[in-house]
Amino acid sequence: RAHCVCDACPPLEELPAPLRHVYVFMHHKEVLLAVDTAKMGLAAYPSAARLVVAGLGNQPAEDEMRAALAAGEAVVLFPGDDTATPSDLRRRDGPLDVVAIDGTWEQ
Repeated sequence: RAHCVCDACPPLEELPAPLRHVYVFMHHKEVLLAVDTAKMGLAAYPSAARLVVAGLGNQPAEDEMRAALAAGEAVVLFPGDDTATPSDLRRRDGPLDVVAIDGTWEQ
């Protein structure tokens, strides 16, 4: 608990763009690793964070995530030349879901 950062994470409602859910998309080989960084996000936002493990079936959180992406109600955090900026996201109407890809997936 000495190194926990959960208390330093602002509530999602206080962030510039209203966030509804944060989906952590994790490779199935990362699930039991001791260096699993997804645990931090899940612990910091227990009511809004959802874990989606690639390669496992029958996950309601994955269905929610895919529906939000298909409806344009979610963004994937990934660097690129045409990536939306935080200012772009602030101009959106309504809440937004975020998909964070956990790890480099070199497995």
